[in-house]
Amino acid sequence: VGAPVWEYFFATTNGRLSAWHSGEEVYCYNNIPADSKLYDEKDRQLADLFSDYFVNFIRTGDPNGDGLPDWEQSTDGTKLLYLGERQEMHTDPYLPIDEILDRMQGWE
Repeated sequence: VGAPVWEYFFATTNGRLSAWHSGEEVYCYNNIPADSKLYDEKDRQLADLFSDYFVNFIRTGDPNGDGLPDWEQSTDGTKLLYLGERQEMHTDPYLPIDEILDRMQGWE
């Protein structure tokens, strides 16, 4: 059993931009350019939500807060917050791959 952590799975592909490594940063920092045509209202709402989690975590050590979907801690790496069309807790869809990679690295 490990230390409790809050994990997320960023599942927003953002249309023309698709998904890329660190593509969630404009959302977590709520830094979507106001005049950008690459993002729509759903993207801006997700950015508001995601940045609220980050601000709460910075202020209190816990990302949860009023009006936000509950983000549960995980001690075994199985639970994460799905951030996409919906924002809800899920089981990590990549657990089987993670287990293989852990074995390959000798961590298991």
